[in-house]
Amino acid sequence: MNPAYPMPRTGDVLSRPTPFGLINHVGVLVGFDAVLQNTPNMGEHVTTFQAFAGGYPVQVQRTNVDPSLVQLRTRKILARPQKYNLFHRNCEDTVYEVVTGVARSPQVLWGLFLAGLAFLLFLALRKR
Repeated sequence: MNPAYPMPRTGDVLSRPTPFGLINHVGVLVGFDAVLQNTPNMGEHVTTFQAFAGGYPVQVQRTNVDPSLVQLRTRKILARPQKYNLFHRNCEDTVYEVVTGVARSPQVLWGLFLAGLAFLLFLALRKR
């Protein structure tokens, strides 16, 4: 994390690059040095800020969500943690559920949209 940025607060969304750099991994700060994330190898779980960062720079997005809602939603998720699934329960789904109350994944939606667009373009070019 860049020292010029203020310290993250409960409910802030954290993001960092993935090893291949095509997408970002996200988590949400749920307490002091406690980040809720969803990973392929561990599913939904809480880790430290340093473990979340994994040696990558971390960007902080302020959400101003009520910390009591963050705690309530986090407890609900951790009572029945789900395994990682790229299309049905990825890191963004987990974070958006904590922050907004509704699971969703903009990166997957954009990926599906672009894949559909590429497929339509392929079909159009093939008919020529």
